[in-house]
This record gives sequence, structure tokens and C-alpha cells, in this order.
Amino acid sequence: LAAKGEVLGVLSLFTKFRDGFGAEEMTFFAALSSQASMAIRNSELYEETTRQAARLEQTNKAQADFTAMMAHDLRAPLQNTIGVVAMMADGLLGPVTEEQRKWLIKVDETSHHLVDLVSDFLDVSRIEASGISLVNEKLETNEIIGETLESYLPHAGAKNVSLRNRTPASLSIYA
Repeated sequence: LAAKGEVLGVLSLFTKFRDGFGAEEMTFFAALSSQASMAIRNSELYEETTRQAARLEQTNKAQADFTAMMAHDLRAPLQNTIGVVAMMADGLLGPVTEEQRKWLIKVDETSHHLVDLVSDFLDVSRIEASGISLVNEKLETNEIIGETLESYLPHAGAKNVSLRNRTPASLSIYA
């Protein structure tokens, strides 16, 4: 018994007649052994595929567990930061100047953005795991660029660097 050049076993046939087997019988036995070889090989491949599927399932579960743990570990300190910044901005921890309030609002926005990124990461994991469909939405790139520039203006100003937004007013993309 052989399949794809690999010997799987031996099929032995015996007869009680002295003349042995005729050509027709030998052709039948050759076809029988060929079919048996393929059935054995297919059974082995099925078992290997089943084992690989089980290992893949375990790996996917471990990845999902890791993702959930990582999201929790990232979200908890971010939520704490958001809470402290809100208390500071509301003046609960002492007086705050308008300039400080402006930057506390920026920290709050950035912290919320990071929480959104963690959520996006989880969404990507869910998409990969279960095929959730995506929906395109329009992004106003000028708004994103403006917010980013505003965040870096003090750093740039301290180094005598000028930052300008020169993107067209109507620039937007779909993502």
C-alpha cells in the first residue's frame, strides 16, 4: 500500500488454489490496494488537520485573552488619568489658570484618543477573529492636522520652530 511515493503498509492476499490469481483478479487487487492507500492517507491528513485546527483554536484563545488583558492594563491608567485631569480642570485640586486649563483639556482629549486607539485595537482583533465588517467614514484631515499642530506649538515655539498648516481647506479622506 503506497500513497504519494510513501509506503503505508502491505496488503497480503492468499488463495487455496494452486494456479494463484488471474490477471483480472490482480487488476482488481491493485485497484483495491490503491483505494485503500488513498483512504489511509486521507484519514491521516484529516487527523493532522484536526490537530492543527485544535492548536489554532488554542492559539486564537490565547491571543484573545492577551488582547483583553492588554486592553484592561492600558485602559485602567488612562481612565485614571482622565479622572484626575477632569478634577484638576474643575479646580478640585486647587486653582488653575486659563493656560493650564487649556493644556488640561488637551491632556484629556489625548487620553480619550488613546482609549479610542485601544478600542480600535480590540476591534481589529475582533474583526480578525470573527469577520466583523468595516464601515468607511469621512475623516476631516484638516481638523486632525490642526489638532496635532496645536499640541506641538509650545514645543516648537520653545525651539524657535514655526509650524504651519498648508493643506487645502477641503481635504478629506475616507477610511
